[in-house]
Amino acid sequence: MTYVERSDAQLLDLSRQGLASAFGVLVHRHGPMILHHARTDDDPIGATTATFIRAMRTLPDADEDDVAGWLLDLAADELGVDRGTLGNGAADPTMPVSLSGVGSPASPITIDPRLDEVWTELAQRWPTGRRRRHVPSWAIWLGTIVVLMALAILLPWAVLGSVGNGAPVISEVRASVMLEDLEAEEDPVPDESEEEEEPLPTFEFPEPPNDNGPEPEPAPEPEPTPAPEPAPAPEPEPAPEPEPTPA
Repeated sequence: MTYVERSDAQLLDLSRQGLASAFGVLVHRHGPMILHHARTDDDPIGATTATFIRAMRTLPDADEDDVAGWLLDLAADELGVDRGTLGNGAADPTMPVSLSGVGSPASPITIDPRLDEVWTELAQRWPTGRRRRHVPSWAIWLGTIVVLMALAILLPWAVLGSVGNGAPVISEVRASVMLEDLEAEEDPVPDESEEEEEPLPTFEFPEPPNDNGPEPEPAPEPEPTPAPEPAPAPEPEPAPEPEPTPA
């Protein structure tokens, strides 16, 4: 199936995925309608181009069931007219081209050289690469609320657990920081390893004797120490006289 044979909803979905050719089919399919309503503008081509530039920027918000009505809303904002004056995108006998069946796979596409000029300008503004699929805003808000609720539940428990495990409270942390600052301001203790080393003592050795000179006299030998005299032997005690025996 070619892009021309696809419905507006299918082309819109492909355009959201980043396919420029699908958006080009929408431009050529609904461009005559926008040109017709912009015919009274000073620059119909410029107004039509600006309308489709708005459409490129608001692709995620487009109504898949009524692409023509969505484009007419953008055209009314661009032209500064009441939306009710532009109709609903159905067949309009005053238009130079037939729009019967607009939005259906069998919608005829009228080749208009002015639309080629519009598409040339739009193609230069089309972003390169495939776009990510649109994430609804309600899903983003729901995810944010879930994350905030989880943090609100877990954070108090984490704080209470850290205090219960002996973690220092804020006042203790501040006191320790102030104590470190005071210790840093005190005079540093001198390092013993940096003290000056004492000089080693100097020794004087005697000069060697001169071989050519007279020999020195030998030192006198010391007198021998006299042996101590033996102690005198003790005198024997006299024997006791015998007692006389009775007659």
